[in-house]
Amino acid sequence: MTRVGSGIINVITESLYDKPIVVFREYVQNSVDSLFKSDRVCEKDIKIFYAENTLYFADCGNGIEKELFDIQMGGIADSGKLKQKNLGYKGIGRLSGLPYCECLKFINVIDYSQNEFQQYCLDGKKYAEEKNSEQVQKLSVEEFLNILSETEAQSQDINECLGTLDSVKEYFRNHNRGFLVIMENVSPVLKNTIESDKFEANLSWLLPVDFRPEVYSQEGEIGDITQFLRADNQEGAPARFCNIFYNDKKILRPIAVESFRNTVFKNNFEYAVGMVTFNGQKIQIDKNNDFSGIRIYIDNMLLCDESELVTALANYGYLNNHSINGMIQAVRGIGALIYITDKTNISSNARRTFIEITDNDSLQFLQYLAEFLNNIYDARYALSDYASILKDKTKKQEDIEKKKSDALAALCKFVSENVAVEEIEDQSNIAELSIQEKKTIVKKSITSRISKEMKAFLKQYDVDNSESYYEDFLKWLGEHN
Repeated sequence: MTRVGSGIINVITESLYDKPIVVFREYVQNSVDSLFKSDRVCEKDIKIFYAENTLYFADCGNGIEKELFDIQMGGIADSGKLKQKNLGYKGIGRLSGLPYCECLKFINVIDYSQNEFQQYCLDGKKYAEEKNSEQVQKLSVEEFLNILSETEAQSQDINECLGTLDSVKEYFRNHNRGFLVIMENVSPVLKNTIESDKFEANLSWLLPVDFRPEVYSQEGEIGDITQFLRADNQEGAPARFCNIFYNDKKILRPIAVESFRNTVFKNNFEYAVGMVTFNGQKIQIDKNNDFSGIRIYIDNMLLCDESELVTALANYGYLNNHSINGMIQAVRGIGALIYITDKTNISSNARRTFIEITDNDSLQFLQYLAEFLNNIYDARYALSDYASILKDKTKKQEDIEKKKSDALAALCKFVSENVAVEEIEDQSNIAELSIQEKKTIVKKSITSRISKEMKAFLKQYDVDNSESYYEDFLKWLGEHN
């Protein structure tokens, strides 16, 4: 049998995870995997509690089979999950919390009412003290884990193991079965992360949570696309989600209806599907809108944002010689969520923070993303050039038309051929236009507005039984405006 040195524990707990908040991703993803393969009829609820400097992650899934508990807790990369179906198939995520607490506990609740459970503990304090010692470096993974671990027999009451928080005990009283991770006395760096002002907002972007209800109820592209992303009856829906609560407050994706710009569309990246929103005439950053930039998800778990994406693509030479800062500024003018859908070819190559180029599929996917980013950049600055030339009274009309044509071409390339883009209107000197030119602008504006209204009207209109469709449309307009 090949011997694996204890140093690998440091690699998979500290080197692999670059931010303290990733411990939430790792333990929640294990709960998600457990809940979705559970044979139990129960709400897919995950509860996260933080109290008295201790973190609790509770789920009501099947937990771990009793006979396999000690084996899986004492090994690495032995989770038994399938990489095509589970993001956490590598079996190493459970150790991610070890550097961030004094004691890491795993409790397999087999039957709460019968006081049947299993517990495995790792001493985080001892890990911090001994991880770099010469003696430990000579040990195998199993030998080092044995030094750190303690598997308690069922001689004590389960409530003693569940900690001091009554909410945790109530959770398992209600569900009777599940799994609990406890991080006792979290480290100062993790404590600072949890107690920061942006922590709950960061959790809502990070975890596999649902959109706000009012987003689904929107007519038109917003409602259509969000419902497509999370459709309960859709096989392999990209935005699979659970009900996740932090200190009994339900976490939802922080996207309000007003977060969307005036253009919303779905984009297909072959290995992923994306939802994109932007302002058609001026792609610019809105500092008051949290739905800005690009976020890529696997199983609705955040993989990376635009900063990591742009930096990586630049390192591969995919950004058409644009600067990293310039590209990041450009893409933050839109709001985009991209969900990886190809579980076999892409997600199995995903590291915890990005995509590794290990084969042609990963390479092709990154090239799609790079083309998408380059198109955003080109569209933004083509629109900016057009806006600038409109203000310059010395420019000839043919120069203005050329910039306008370039801007429209760049915009159409960005949104793809399947999305209609509104004509860019020159309203900078409307007072100087002739009556006919003014009427043309008004006509275009009304036509664009009516087109959108008509599309929304037809979605709910019974065409087969219609005799007064025009009157019905006018009535509908009056009710919705």
